[in-house]
Amino acid sequence: GGNLFSGATFLGFSSGNWQSANAGADLRAAPRSINSPNKIKHIQMFTGSVGGPIKRDKMWFLVAARHQSSDELITDVPVTIVAPDGQFINSYLDTYVRGPSVRLTLQAAPKHKIASFVQRWWKRKGKDFSAGQDPRASQFRDPRHAHHTVGNIRWTSPLTNRLLFEAGYSWTLFDWLGAPAPGVEQPRGTPLW
Repeated sequence: GGNLFSGATFLGFSSGNWQSANAGADLRAAPRSINSPNKIKHIQMFTGSVGGPIKRDKMWFLVAARHQSSDELITDVPVTIVAPDGQFINSYLDTYVRGPSVRLTLQAAPKHKIASFVQRWWKRKGKDFSAGQDPRASQFRDPRHAHHTVGNIRWTSPLTNRLLFEAGYSWTLFDWLGAPAPGVEQPRGTPLW
């Protein structure tokens, strides 16, 4: 967010093939009888940012965005399950977080600076279950119902070499309206419930 336009990007990923198998004889033996422990299916992270002047020596911006996802295989659960009705179900934990960030800085006068930052992100968690639990009955975190944001606005003013005034306001909002996967939830008290 200075007088020169600049940007940055980051691309990162990992495959489950890069993870070692850690199910030794002690885990495979009774009473544990674990044949395939939790494992990474994939991890991805992509970020980018750009910043520069809106008005040279007066107002600057910085915009960034990211996508981060990770899928995890569950202990002794196959990657795909065939339900009694023939439906194919992906049986791994799938999660992503996406969102933009914006920062604006204004040098309103030689001794008065105003800066503001806002970050918003959407988190999806497709399934949340463990071994022995039907993935269709798991919690589902729909990113359209997960309103996560942080932000602030701040004014600074160095009135003298020894006196600095600051004032600001900041907020954090974590609002999640979660529910089971669509079509799974049944009316409370009914036989299907």
